[in-house]
Formats: sequence, structure tokens, C-alpha cells
Amino acid sequence: MAAFFLSWQTAVALVGLYIAGWIVLVVYRTTFHPLAKFPGPKLAAMTFAYEGYYDVVRGGSYNEKLVELHKRYGPIMRINPNELHCNDPKFIDEVYPVGSRRRDKSQYFLDTFGPKALKTGFGSRTHNIHRLRRGVMNKFFSKGSISKLEPMIHDLAQRLSDKILAKTGSGKPFDITMAYSCYTTEVIFTYCFGKKSGFMDQEDFEPNLREPIYAGLANHHIGKQLPLLVKAMNMLPIPLMRMLSKELALYIDTMFIGLGKHAANMREAYENGTYEKMMGERSTIFAEVWNSDLPAEEKSAERVGSEAASLMGAGTETTAWTLSLLTFYLKTQPEIYERVTKELKTVVKDPRQLPSWSALEQLPYLAATILEAIRLSYGVSTRLARAAPDEELIYRGTYTPLPTKSGVDSEPVQVEYVIPKNQFVSMSSYNIHANEEIFPDAGEFRPERWLNEEGERRKDLEPYMMSFGKGSRQCLGMNLAYCELYLGLTALVLRVLPHLEIFETTVDDVKYHHDLFVPMAHPDSKGVRVTIE
Repeated sequence: MAAFFLSWQTAVALVGLYIAGWIVLVVYRTTFHPLAKFPGPKLAAMTFAYEGYYDVVRGGSYNEKLVELHKRYGPIMRINPNELHCNDPKFIDEVYPVGSRRRDKSQYFLDTFGPKALKTGFGSRTHNIHRLRRGVMNKFFSKGSISKLEPMIHDLAQRLSDKILAKTGSGKPFDITMAYSCYTTEVIFTYCFGKKSGFMDQEDFEPNLREPIYAGLANHHIGKQLPLLVKAMNMLPIPLMRMLSKELALYIDTMFIGLGKHAANMREAYENGTYEKMMGERSTIFAEVWNSDLPAEEKSAERVGSEAASLMGAGTETTAWTLSLLTFYLKTQPEIYERVTKELKTVVKDPRQLPSWSALEQLPYLAATILEAIRLSYGVSTRLARAAPDEELIYRGTYTPLPTKSGVDSEPVQVEYVIPKNQFVSMSSYNIHANEEIFPDAGEFRPERWLNEEGERRKDLEPYMMSFGKGSRQCLGMNLAYCELYLGLTALVLRVLPHLEIFETTVDDVKYHHDLFVPMAHPDSKGVRVTIE
């Protein structure tokens, strides 16, 4: 009995200590934490579970909840114990500056991708490590370097068109995004490894990387709430992982182990002197890494394989989805399609011989159409938090609070906040791109918003485009994506879209429904289904 009594006492003591610990933590977070004085829901300040409720239980809906909360709390508010959120577009360049002003990423955000992703440029927590890793690859993604890829991208755009047109008369609907995924994957895979992925040579458009990439994102929000679970799962052998989570196993096996083998083979060829014979005069991204003065651990096949997975993940599905949106909106809004076609025909005499990317960029309505699709594709739709380790960030702005309980309209209020060093503040493409003050009728596909009254391209809206991120950590592959979009869309408009019909797909199947790191349509959406007549 004594033993039982002592065990009971111990249990009570442990429970008491646990509760006391939580009370102390809550008191610290709401009273003494550096962000304690910022407005926001008290529950959000107390626990990450508030964010988790909307993103896990309510299926990635925290972005929409933040729109509602900003109306109550103003332009800057606390959205979890360690993070602020800002919805004022004028603050973008402070949160995401260019140049030497350092910004670090949140470990809370990065842990959801697993330990392998932390070895990549995207997964680099600190500004300095990111600059080290990215600096070697920057020149490969400059506009000049991407221009040299145009013959390859032009060829793949034509092969994509041929492959789609081969379905003429079959009457069988298919998801056009699968075709675009093969196209974008082939481009970045060839650039990384100097050889084909094989996706454009297979009989159909599946398999591709779309399924494993989205499998990896399936538990994104759960991973933020349970990072230790993500780490533990990543340590398991693939067969055991597959028993517990088929999605995670598919993601790790395809994106990290599979691509890691390609990197290891390249590394072996590089070390034994057969690389140049294998590649000829072709230069690849990872050869530049191995030729660089990076530390030895940054050149390992494992790290380079992880970087390949990161580049594939970032450089395939976002661009493929943008092409899908372009296909849907051009075919469902004939006046836009006709205007794009008419403009293209002023510079394209033979749709199998396309003008250069730089020439296509000069077509204002084509550029506006692509920009509008990029805006509504959002790129990464989740909140991207940054902390400034060297400086306080000062926000000054004005907002109008909600009407009083008696229904009286409130007067505009000026606010000023000082965000301490090393404290995280986030913004998101979803909240900025849906801002009605910048983009009236923000949910509508309207290319004209990017043109002035003379029909020339407006530049004043482009600072608010966040689909590729902002600042020194902006998407490395932005120029590559633009080149793929301009050449790919031109070939599609002139060769494929005259024969393509949208099949049982509505705007609800393509518009933003919830956030899963990237924007997702509603769960019942079957994608952009088409037939080729």
C-alpha cells in the first residue's frame, strides 16, 4: 500500500509540476516575452495550438482567419507565441530587404520540412549560411545564364505541345497540370544533372514529381506543431516509414533518396575524372558547387542531393500550376485569349520557331496575362517569417478599427511599433495579393490591372508581387520560371489551345481554398481537366 501511495503522490507531483510549468510559460509569454505588448488574440500569444487549430483541425485556414483578425487588431499583430504578422504592403521591404541587411528564418517553420531540407539554401536558418550556399548558384540563375538555356526550353515547349496534341480525338479528359509538371521538371532536372529526367519521353504524363512533392506537403501543418515527430519519422528506414506514412515515404524516397543517387553518381564521376567526358561542354549547377571554394561538408553528395530536391520542389509545381491557371482562364475568358493570340501573331510567324524570351517580354498584354496568373497562383502561400538579428524594425502606419458596438464608425488610428531584434514577423502572398486596395476585385483574373491607360505595362504594382518571395532570399529560380512561362505559353496559345477544351472544370476548381505551404484548391477538385479536339 505504501508503494502505491508513494506512486500516487509522485503522479500528482508530476502533474502539478507540469501544470505549474505551463502556468509559468503562459505568464512569461503574455507578460514578459519581447512580443508581449503587441496586439492579437490572447490564446495565440499563449500557445502554438491556436495556430494549429486553424491549420490542422480547420485544414490550412489560418491565412483567412488572419484577414479577419487584422480588422480587429490592426496591421501588426501576434499570431503565435514567437511571431508577428503584418498585412501592410508598405512594410514588405523591411521584412524582406535586399543587400547586406541580415534576416534569419524561423526554426519553427523550417523543422516541418525535416532534417534533410535544413542542408539546402531554402532550409538555411541564418542569413550567412544562406548567402554561402546561394552565392555559388546565383550566376546559374541570372537572366543572362537563363537566356543561354532558351534553345533547350524552346525545344521542350515544342515537345510539350506535340505530346499534348498527340491526344487529339481520344475524347479522354486528363489533368493538364500533369503535362506541365513533366515540362517544368525536365527543364530543371536537365539544368541540375545535365541529362534528361525521362518524364518528357514516357508515353503519358504520369508518373511525375507532382505526387511525391504534394505527398511531402500533406503533413506540413502537423509538422509545425509536432517537429519531433517529423525528425523521428525521417530517421526511419523507408519500409517502416511506408507502413506509418505512405505520403512521407514517397516524398523522402523520391525527392531525397532518388535524387540523392543522381547527385552521388555525378559526384563519383567528378572525383574519378570521367565527369567532363560524360557531360562534354555542358555545365551543370552542381559542377559549379564542386568547383567552388565551399567547405567540404557543403560539397557532399548528400547535401547536393538535398539541394537538388529543394530545386526540384521549388522549380516544378509552382510553375506548372501557373500554366494550368493560364490555360483555364484563357479558355474560359475568350476575350483575353483572343487578345493574347492577336498580340503574339504580331511577332510570331511560325509557332514552331518562337521569338526570344526577351522579345516576348516586350509584349505588354502577354506580360500582363502572365503576371496576373502568377499573382493568383501565389507561389508559396504560407507565412514566411523573418527576424532581424542586427536591428530593430520600426513600423508606422494607419488603420481604421472596426465600428463600435453601437455601430458608430471608427476614426483612422495612427500606430507605431518597434519590433525587437531577433523577433519574427511574417507576411504572406495570400494576404498581399488579396488586398483590395492594391488589387481591386482581387479574386478576379484581370490582366488589364497590370496595364496603364495607354496599354503599357505598369511597374507600380510589381513591388507587391510576392509569388517568388522578396528580398535577399527571393526565389532563386525566378528567371527560369519566367522563361518557361513565356516560351511555354506562347507555344501553347498558338499550337495547343485552339484544339483544347476545358472539361468539367469551374473556377472553384482552381481558386485558392486553403494553405498547405502552397495554395490548394478545394479537396474535391480534380484539377484542370481538358480534352483535345
